[in-house]
Amino acid sequence: MVFLPDDLCATILSRLPIKVFTSFKLVCKQWNSVVDSPIFCELFIAQHQNTQSSSWSLIMGAVDRTEFLAHYRCNTWGLQRSLDSYISSFVTNKFENQRHNYRRGRVVAYSDAGFVLIDVSSYSYAGLTFDKRSLCVANPVSQECIEIDAPKAFENSGIFWPLGIATRTNNGVVTSYKIVAFSSERYVENLGVMIYSSETGLWSRKLHLPSKLESCPYTISLNGNLHWLSRNNDELVSMDFNATNMASGPFRYTAFPDLEKRVKFTRACTTYQGSLMYMNIVSQVGSVDHKLCVWRLKSWEWQLISEISTALT
Repeated sequence: MVFLPDDLCATILSRLPIKVFTSFKLVCKQWNSVVDSPIFCELFIAQHQNTQSSSWSLIMGAVDRTEFLAHYRCNTWGLQRSLDSYISSFVTNKFENQRHNYRRGRVVAYSDAGFVLIDVSSYSYAGLTFDKRSLCVANPVSQECIEIDAPKAFENSGIFWPLGIATRTNNGVVTSYKIVAFSSERYVENLGVMIYSSETGLWSRKLHLPSKLESCPYTISLNGNLHWLSRNNDELVSMDFNATNMASGPFRYTAFPDLEKRVKFTRACTTYQGSLMYMNIVSQVGSVDHKLCVWRLKSWEWQLISEISTALT
């Protein structure tokens, strides 16, 4: 069999959509090596950087997912259906269709790199006895996953609540990730933070949980960090894994920019082009002039990028 040179093979394969990459790797050892190479990643990004934006999906919640809006079938990724449908089919095939194995899985968090975090409970004796707790880091599009055991201390007792997953990427390739979970061996008031690192393969107990973090329905994973709203909905709480000085802890608190104004909607954040965004309709107390304001988080400060009057003209 005659093989093409690796550089020519990478150039040809990089022009195709990412949805068929898994099939590429099964053709032969050369293609498997080429697809996993840094050169191929650079070629793919360069080839598709001017095409339509990548697939995205606006999903609220993890367990009871609601997909409000989605964009797919774009040239870069070539997905033929919404991202949420890939997640649903993965969970169904991995867990719900294999109930004879007595394993239950539920999605608890997402990452900006396309990974999902799944909380898995395993049972024995015909599903009547709890066996162990684990987490799956999964790519629902490629149907690949890695299973990680929960810390031994929390397998059969105590509190163990997976919070989120933060991924670090290089040229679009995930190089490492961290899983964050709340934990306590006995009491809720002793909640702390445990962090799993893919680089070490170990769980470590980091900090006691600040009171502002005790109510956290969902997190936003972006650029290797985790973000969520504080209990009072007046601050953005972040775990900054890129901080150079971790001695004081990874938590950052950024007050919302409209605290002294009247807001029309409950505060919430989303992401756009690699930035964390916040928008609301605001007005001065006692004023009838309402404005739609959009802010972007930059260097841990809110930057106003748009202000539009809602008054009819």
